[in-house]
Amino acid sequence: MKVIENYGRAIESSDENLFKEIFAPQIRLEPIASRHGATISQITLAWLLARSPAIMPVPGTTSMAHLRENLDAQDIELNREDIQSINSIAPEPRASIN
Repeated sequence: MKVIENYGRAIESSDENLFKEIFAPQIRLEPIASRHGATISQITLAWLLARSPAIMPVPGTTSMAHLRENLDAQDIELNREDIQSINSIAPEPRASIN
């Protein structure tokens, strides 16, 4: 049995695929974050800001250090390749009519 730590919560699993599924987005964002000298959280905020000038992310935080980290995300300039890579992880939702 394997225990996977995920932001303070433990998940018990004997399934290696579950581990890969949970951490796949994080694993794919790590190289982008590394290239920019940023955290994965900063990259996701920078991606949201790059999507539209009408988007205003409102991340929650419990510390001044995280607030500063979040604010620094506005200075990250993602290139087209970065944005396309992130879009492939989080594709545009499609409206459905039911």
